[in-house]
Amino acid sequence: MMRSNRSMVFVALPLSAVLALGVAGCSGSSSEQKPTATPVLSATQSASPSRTGEATGSAAPVSLDPCALVSTEDINKTLSASVVADVPKPDDSRQIVTCTWTQQSPFGIVNIGVAGVPGAEAFKTNFDLAPAYFGGDPKEISVPGADKAYLVINDSTKTPVIGLLRNGAFVLVQIGIEGTTTEQGQALAAQVVSRMP
Repeated sequence: MMRSNRSMVFVALPLSAVLALGVAGCSGSSSEQKPTATPVLSATQSASPSRTGEATGSAAPVSLDPCALVSTEDINKTLSASVVADVPKPDDSRQIVTCTWTQQSPFGIVNIGVAGVPGAEAFKTNFDLAPAYFGGDPKEISVPGADKAYLVINDSTKTPVIGLLRNGAFVLVQIGIEGTTTEQGQALAAQVVSRMP
């Protein structure tokens, strides 16, 4: 799959100058915009039989509010940022709910998306397609409390994107705050996991 300006299955995001993160339909002011996204297996796609039940969490995920998985204060403290909160935005056609925190100066975004499809399938799909959407190679990592987790560095922003699987739910944590380290991203991901049932 190649990067393009079309909306993707999970969280589509145009770049603004140096950073990128957001939900489908957001736009930046730079003429050098390049979208990145990570797909989540949707109802219109099918998993191969070998993917079903491959990891823990193959049952339908619990309904989670992505805005409740981490506080604005925690994001700002962990990432040394100054973001403001948003409200959850469901996208039934892609079976996701996202929450975006935005920082105005310098521009940056933190986006948390919760898949509305079985977590193990969403994890596998996102892991497999991460290089096409983010440009980096994903690697499995350990996040306390997560059944499985992976990290990919967004080629455009040089910031971490972390996929998390816990108890049948898949959550994607995308960070587009300039200068965010892998360690800061993993610390934020651990906070998210600690609030997942």
